Amino acid sequence: MRNVVDAGFEVMIVGVFARPLTHLLGKKINKHVIDELSDLERKHKINPAGEGGEIETFVLDGPIFKKRIVITDVEIGKEVYSIKDAKLVEK
Repeated sequence: MRNVVDAGFEVMIVGVFARPLTHLLGKKINKHVIDELSDLERKHKINPAGEGGEIETFVLDGPIFKKRIVITDVEIGKEVYSIKDAKLVEK
């Protein structure tokens, strides 16, 4: 995850399926969130990259994309950040 952030990708958490992660729903992944996921890995034995199904992510932007995604409408549930509408915008 650090490599993804360092490479310039903008990624957010859109699904959380492990109780200690629910407060991260809808958050963009940054160094602070990665540190928190690493701490939770030590405490709860979860995979900080979500490889065990603990989290789902959505890529909003990256250096390889010509446009970025801007979310314009969401529905936030207990476990899922549902994107109802979005648009592509120039960088």
